[in-house]
Amino acid sequence: MSNAMKYSGERRKIWIETLRLGDHAKISIRDAGIGMESSRLSHIFEAFYRVEDSRSAGGAGLGLSIVKHTIDAHHGSIDVESQPGVGTIFTVHLPLSTTP
Repeated sequence: MSNAMKYSGERRKIWIETLRLGDHAKISIRDAGIGMESSRLSHIFEAFYRVEDSRSAGGAGLGLSIVKHTIDAHHGSIDVESQPGVGTIFTVHLPLSTTP
């Protein structure tokens, strides 16, 4: 959410969708921000990696690596789709607890 706000510029339109898909939850966060080149997407979950266009927004480049580590620890997954000038969609899949 904070990245969606940070990189959305003045448009600051953010959509959040949550769904239950069988034994998983799907959470999607979409923004209308600056977006990223597809060649950069394979690196964004690496610690300290910063997309060149985002360097002026501040930060250490740790946020998405922490998110990925946390999702992995919960046996989930995260996907990203992005297009420069259009925006980015992060989709998280997390297993739902089967214990009461």
